[in-house]
Amino acid sequence: MNENLVAEKCAEDIVNKMCVHKKIEVFEKNIWANEIVEYLKTKKVGYTPIQHNKVVDVIPSMDMNHGIEILLNFIKNVQDETLHIEAPKEEASPIEIFELMNHEEKINKCKSWLTCGCPKRAIPNYIYDYLKVLDEDTKAEMRKLFVQGQERALENRGAVKSLAKEMSMDNV
Repeated sequence: MNENLVAEKCAEDIVNKMCVHKKIEVFEKNIWANEIVEYLKTKKVGYTPIQHNKVVDVIPSMDMNHGIEILLNFIKNVQDETLHIEAPKEEASPIEIFELMNHEEKINKCKSWLTCGCPKRAIPNYIYDYLKVLDEDTKAEMRKLFVQGQERALENRGAVKSLAKEMSMDNV
């Protein structure tokens, strides 16, 4: 399509939208259109449909009380900004996160797993693997924490069972 026709069509779209949103009066339409066409042909060569859509979309919120310069400045600065679609980033696995931790953080992570009251089979293998390389005193402390966690879990299960029994309809 001829560049002049493109510029004229774009200018027509812009001034029509401006009239619809009462940014300019109908009798000003041709004056503004001529200014926009001239600007597009001389100072904004390579004006793209993406840029045009951005300009048209912003017209309802533009303040045109100070003349055409605001619009021309916006046209000058509008960019294509094409979308860059990136592959979703893979999240690090818990093992990878654990590997990145320092010794103190790993100890704290092990303690939290051992005291949570989870069944032994629910604790990740990398926790057990790390426990194997610890000194004997730390291993003994970890064993105590595991026992405490299991005891607490049993107490909680017992409390839940007794609460369920109290709330059952069999007692009514």
